[in-house]
Amino acid sequence: MATFTTRGSSTRAQVRMRGQEASATFDTRIEAEQWAEQIEARIKRGEVIRHDDFGENPTVAAVIYRFIRDVSPSRPGYKVELNLGLRLAKLETFQKRVANFGAADLRAYRDYRLKGEKPVQSSTFIREMAFLSGVFTHAIREWEVPLKQNPVSMITMPPKGKPRTRRVTEDDIERLAATLNWDMKSTPKKTRQWVMWAFLFAIETAMRRGEFTKVCWRDVHIAERYIYLQTTKNGDSREVPLSQRALALLKLVPVGEPDEKLVPMSEDRFTTLFCEAKKQAGIIDLHAHDSRREAATRVAKKLKKIVGDNDVALLKLSAFTGHKSLQMLKIYFNLSGTEMADALDALDQ
Repeated sequence: MATFTTRGSSTRAQVRMRGQEASATFDTRIEAEQWAEQIEARIKRGEVIRHDDFGENPTVAAVIYRFIRDVSPSRPGYKVELNLGLRLAKLETFQKRVANFGAADLRAYRDYRLKGEKPVQSSTFIREMAFLSGVFTHAIREWEVPLKQNPVSMITMPPKGKPRTRRVTEDDIERLAATLNWDMKSTPKKTRQWVMWAFLFAIETAMRRGEFTKVCWRDVHIAERYIYLQTTKNGDSREVPLSQRALALLKLVPVGEPDEKLVPMSEDRFTTLFCEAKKQAGIIDLHAHDSRREAATRVAKKLKKIVGDNDVALLKLSAFTGHKSLQMLKIYFNLSGTEMADALDALDQ
């Protein structure tokens, strides 16, 4: 049985029949009724209607579902992309047929996301559009969907927000360690203690959560002082140098079998426990990813002092962190007022 709901200038059709459910949004009531009749006829023939049901003129949601099913698994950051795609595909905006979808729909979505009841940061919206742009580009080239142009390229993006400058302080570390019940000297045994160990290790290595929670002992080369990352977020492999502090942290944990993980928990588990701990400790505006920024900032200061030349230091820093964009790395060369004062004192000596 089909039901139709008109919102503004569009009509949403929803079919519930024989335990199956399908919905799509159209510009006119006639298009919605024609689609509903086709879906009902297919169900009567015994067909199973899938969320990513395609046909000649699929919904944008169906295109997203197909992309995260067929394309995303082979891309870096698959899990993040999967969760984003699943969330977007459920939204009313993307239930329209591709042939009826355009820049106007994305402009309306942009204004809703940035100025609606629960506005998001511009960086969040930009990430959503980057994902959708990839979806549309692939669908146009490979699946011949009825789109003449990528609609994302036809809208004005909001200005990028200022990059985060939050540093990880000693007070943050002490409060987290106390909350997670680890003295930072003994072997971590409980999962909560491993969270603190991993956070400190990330500060020393600039490794991402998705990296240090997947590394196995076969990739840890203590004698040679590096960890080999076979795959990273940007798709490249990377050798992560181990500082003396990183080596000291490694000495606290027992060496496992080659296929055993260095950090015995999943990325999601780490994130959940970290967020709980910082809230319990009363720490404001600290993200798990700030460990990577802290690591890069500390190394940037050392490289600047040793190398002197900013460009050379940037290249060395990119090798350490795995960043491909040197422009992004420049933010790590910003010193606090106290640090600049210390640097001036050093010049006078």
